[in-house]
Amino acid sequence: MIAKILELENIEALDPSERNPIGGAQDFIGKAAAMNCDAYISGEVSERTFYEAKELDVHYYACGHHATERYGVQQLAQAIAEQFNIDASYFELNNPI
Repeated sequence: MIAKILELENIEALDPSERNPIGGAQDFIGKAAAMNCDAYISGEVSERTFYEAKELDVHYYACGHHATERYGVQQLAQAIAEQFNIDASYFELNNPI
């Protein structure tokens, strides 16, 4: 479902979760686990985060920065256009990483 919503061909994921609190920034996964989150979405992953997630029993989804951040950039372009009465556009250039 995450891959479909973010329009990705694939994502790196651990086992699916029944609960779905989410967050960003892979370095905060320990804090998320301490808050009883069992699923964590981020734009990046490292080997240490993958294993930390397993140790903490947190389902980690590394979906890529492009896929997880593009909606904010689209909203920013719209807000700039409205605030300053100018044309602002978002151009979709897929980054598979």
